[in-house]
Amino acid sequence: MKTSTRRRSLKDALMSFGAVLLLALILIAMDGRVREQVALRFETHDAASLAQTSTKVRDLADVVLDVVRDRTSSERTLMVFVVAATVLVVFMVRT
Repeated sequence: MKTSTRRRSLKDALMSFGAVLLLALILIAMDGRVREQVALRFETHDAASLAQTSTKVRDLADVVLDVVRDRTSSERTLMVFVVAATVLVVFMVRT
């Protein structure tokens, strides 16, 4: 019984991760600014750039938030999609 509980928890976690990844991929596909920023973040792989990972992640998050703000003001459908997806992910993580 414990194995089935672990398996279900792992399956639920993978589904939640997949949902978040799908949302990120949709956002990357929809907006060139996000695509550009993601490409910039994954171009360099030397040790010096790894030390600046938190700064890069913060900058990428800022760009994503800017895009979401721009899209939200102009496209209500995207806003509804993001809110619904967020609610679904929260419920999936809770169980």
